[in-house]
Amino acid sequence: MRLTPTNSVRRASLTAAASLLAMAFIAGFAHFFLLTAESPIALFRLGVASFVVVVILDIVVAWALLTVLIVIDQGWAILAAWFRVAFAAVFAVAIGVLAQPLPGSADGTFRASTLETFDAIWTVGLILFGMHLLVVGVLVAGPSVAEKVVGILLVIAGLGYVVDGFGFVLMPELSVAVSEYTFVGEVVFIGWLFVKGGARGWPRARSHVTPAATATEGEK
Repeated sequence: MRLTPTNSVRRASLTAAASLLAMAFIAGFAHFFLLTAESPIALFRLGVASFVVVVILDIVVAWALLTVLIVIDQGWAILAAWFRVAFAAVFAVAIGVLAQPLPGSADGTFRASTLETFDAIWTVGLILFGMHLLVVGVLVAGPSVAEKVVGILLVIAGLGYVVDGFGFVLMPELSVAVSEYTFVGEVVFIGWLFVKGGARGWPRARSHVTPAATATEGEK
């Protein structure tokens, strides 16, 4: 089958959606079941490896969303991709803390300390992830009601992560978790990519017609 621009966007959209789903499952399982202070070393290492896979998928998502959103606006789509790649880089640094040699499984104190350091780096990185979602939300919010709803939900989700990140930086003694209530936009966006991405008229380029250009057209 010949790969047309529409087919390319559709494949990228499905790739992004599938990767986001895989990331949610892998990261959730690793965080809640593998990366704990009491986990056996083998399971802890498996959790670290799982997070490395998530970083790789993050970069895949950045590429896939760039392919989809560049149709709407090239400059903003590239900015969104860079924010996600930057977040993946910070995430990789945080994983490096977990990957250092650990003492025996009986010493949960040292492991708990490394997990706290990981959480600190990762939480600051959420500012970059939130900015990624903000830009994506602005791009998605098109003329239709559905596009506006998805875009607004993504912006809200992005703001939640930005608030969490800056909240930790400014007041680390407080536990700010706004994103636990604003993540809905991410879930909706995955469904949107599965159903609409590269099909049924989305995405479509936005017109950038200036008033001067409109006046010139009217004089012709």
